[in-house]
Amino acid sequence: MVLTLSYEFKLEPTQSQASTIDGGLEVCRKVYN
Repeated sequence: MVLTLSYEFKLEPTQSQASTIDGGLEVCRKVYN
């Protein structure tokens, strides 16, 4: 028997945190492509 647990969190970043996350994701996207 396999038991899989998962958790979901809703993030509510501040404006500066959101821009930092967006910048990091943009870099990842460019590297991937």
